[in-house]
Amino acid sequence: MKLNKKSKLLLTTSFVVTSLLGALVIVHTAVQILGGMRDAGDNYKNAIGIMDTNTFVNDDKGSVQLEPIIVVKGSDTEPQILAKPTEVLLYSEAENFVMPNHWGFKAWKAMFYLRTLLLMTMVVMLLYFALITLRGSRTGVLFTKSNLHIVYALAPISFLYLLANDNFYTFKQYAISELYADNASIALHGQFYMNAETLVVPLLLIVVAQLYKVAIMMNEDEVMTV
Repeated sequence: MKLNKKSKLLLTTSFVVTSLLGALVIVHTAVQILGGMRDAGDNYKNAIGIMDTNTFVNDDKGSVQLEPIIVVKGSDTEPQILAKPTEVLLYSEAENFVMPNHWGFKAWKAMFYLRTLLLMTMVVMLLYFALITLRGSRTGVLFTKSNLHIVYALAPISFLYLLANDNFYTFKQYAISELYADNASIALHGQFYMNAETLVVPLLLIVVAQLYKVAIMMNEDEVMTV
């Protein structure tokens, strides 16, 4: 599969730009995560966590009904305002609040470090992919096995990151539900999430890796033929 200079330049530019854009997107996501956690720590120093609440409940007949909370009481001439939050923030007013010793909070910290490690790993791999592509373009070998290994490795790593990101607060929510749900006036619960991109992104990377592998095999066959 012999490529002319224009095709090589186009492919090289596409690979490098895609890698750099992917790295920038991941870095931007990391900055948003860390910045949001810093702001939350400044504004809610004694915050325990954010919990989901049940908005709809099933009545005796099986139909779904809204179970509201009175926020502002009405009068004869004014309407009554009813509402139910979809999320609530739990925090302590005690100045010397100490986070409870529950395994869910420890698991959440482990999840934080795991997500950070996965973010950093993907950034390094994408930058390395761009570097190998630039080196290969100078020697005429655009498709390399090193880059193929990187694309294959990105598939499971991206899956783990997206899954961890979707369920970042699951362990903390479980701990809060177990410790405080009995004393809450509304239902507190956590959920396990699996978004479509969590599966789509790794699958697309596997498809790209397969196409990349075919290109490598075609190059090797051409070299052997010559």
